[in-house]
Amino acid sequence: MFSATDIANFLDCRHLTTLDRTEGEGTICKPSFPDSGTDLLRKRGLQHEQTYLFALKETQNEVVEIPGDIPWADAVLRTVDAMRRGVYAIYQATFQDQLWGGRADFLIRVDAPSALGAWSYEVIETKLARSAKARAIIQLCFYSDAVSRIQVFNPQWMHL
Repeated sequence: MFSATDIANFLDCRHLTTLDRTEGEGTICKPSFPDSGTDLLRKRGLQHEQTYLFALKETQNEVVEIPGDIPWADAVLRTVDAMRRGVYAIYQATFQDQLWGGRADFLIRVDAPSALGAWSYEVIETKLARSAKARAIIQLCFYSDAVSRIQVFNPQWMHL
């Protein structure tokens, strides 16, 4: 399965895509080096995401969390079910369309009619950055496209 990260990696460096595929086949092993700076940024990013989730739960009673420890197909079904029910927010919305898949940080219901009903969804990605990075925009486009396939309506906005 390919993801938004795979697209961004390909745009950054086509050779990286070759290396990732070769690693996926088990032919090579990607080297790993401890990096306390990267680990700290990852931790802070997750804290930022959890803070946003907590704020949503404080103001809305319809926040569905899609678990990350269930089979991918089940996560996709739970996401689509939550969208069809029209819940206010979906955390870790999971998508798959043939070879493409991914998890958006959040989907937020908006008052724009779609195939789901009198509502539709827009994507929110939480990032610890003062300005938008190309990789984040690629993610937003990727997830917005996935949302449009389910609700048969293009989201008007993407949120970062």
